[in-house]
Amino acid sequence: EALAISADGALVAVGWENRMVNIHSADDNSWEVQCMAARPELAPTSLAFTPDASKLIVGSLDSSIHVVATSSSAGTDPVKIDRENSAAVRSVAVDTQGQYFSVMDSAGNFEIRSLSDGDLLRTVTGVTEADHEEHSFLLLTH
Repeated sequence: EALAISADGALVAVGWENRMVNIHSADDNSWEVQCMAARPELAPTSLAFTPDASKLIVGSLDSSIHVVATSSSAGTDPVKIDRENSAAVRSVAVDTQGQYFSVMDSAGNFEIRSLSDGDLLRTVTGVTEADHEEHSFLLLTH
């Protein structure tokens, strides 16, 4: 299961084990589904809104990423990005300008991609927990 809230607090996305990803309006108390955002082949693991909440990035256990327009009237299907690496997506994040998004997978691979077309811009492979601890220490000491 996965959860995300838009920067303005108006939308909440919920990913369920049954592969459904729904976007809800947080402006009212009805909790109605504004739109069904995506249905990856396996359960969603991570969700992230763009800063303007126009898109939702969905990472899943099947290693794919879906980029979804958040408005039900947008009329566009989710864009599926098949990654070369078959490891499950563990985390997704979007930069504050809404131009790039990052992906971390279960094999310790880190990617930076263009939000406009999903192109892979940069990859770091095999990041381990020990690497993370070393870099965290460096960040804290500098």
